[in-house]
Amino acid sequence: MSRSALAALLIALGPVTAQAAPITLTTSDGVAISADAVGTGTTGIVLLHEKGRDRQAWTNFPERLAAKGMQVVNVDLRGHGASASGKELAQEDYVKMTADVNAAVTWLAAHGATRISVVGAELGANLAVVEAVDDKRVSDVVLLSPGMSVAGVNATQAITQLGTRQILVVTAASDAYGMRTASFFEGKGGATVHVEVLDGATSGTKMLVRSPDLDPLLQSWFNGAYFGANADPGATKDLTTGDTSGIETTGTKFEERRERERKTPLVPAEAPPPADPMPELNLDD
Repeated sequence: MSRSALAALLIALGPVTAQAAPITLTTSDGVAISADAVGTGTTGIVLLHEKGRDRQAWTNFPERLAAKGMQVVNVDLRGHGASASGKELAQEDYVKMTADVNAAVTWLAAHGATRISVVGAELGANLAVVEAVDDKRVSDVVLLSPGMSVAGVNATQAITQLGTRQILVVTAASDAYGMRTASFFEGKGGATVHVEVLDGATSGTKMLVRSPDLDPLLQSWFNGAYFGANADPGATKDLTTGDTSGIETTGTKFEERRERERKTPLVPAEAPPPADPMPELNLDD
């Protein structure tokens, strides 16, 4: 291929995205955690996968965030992926994974992040909420398909203990447990909990692949466009700076969906045809 043809191809493909670099985090209880770091900037994002998966579950989402000027740490939780030690995880190990989240937040803070969002899927979502209760460096949390309790990590009390920090809950309409959890979190967390419901039969990080609405929804949250021009100044509107003109909030807010369903009149079922009258008995026969 000629040099000019190669140059034209590179222009057509657009700028090369940032490449993730492997890092090792050491937790407060001495566990070595494998992770990837990508991007630069004062907005930091921690990504936490589901139980039984690893950081590859986020596919190229970390690079897409880095391209928007964010700094991302994508974690393999202990016992998962490259952080696996070969030892089977005990029940108490899942609760200890909050130390893995803390180590990732510490790394971002040490590398210049001044606003840190923790994004978790299923187990990772519950860990995000529980860690944020005591870690005031966490500005807000994003929960993909959380549960009230996942692998013994209970989020029912933590969801009420984040003060004014904002919480985004994303679930799929087909995920019955996720929908129940979203309703519970909304009821307990009040105005700081924002619930979005996506169509499709999926959950967790798989929503990034199967629902085209999720990526722009998350981008709008991180950029502050989610809250719109009339956002409360104390909310996460200023999570990051940059052009938000091309970002729109998608999905359906939980309360809007419930109101729409409440107002939709029920279609009455067809009345069954009248039964044949019972024949008269001739008692004189």
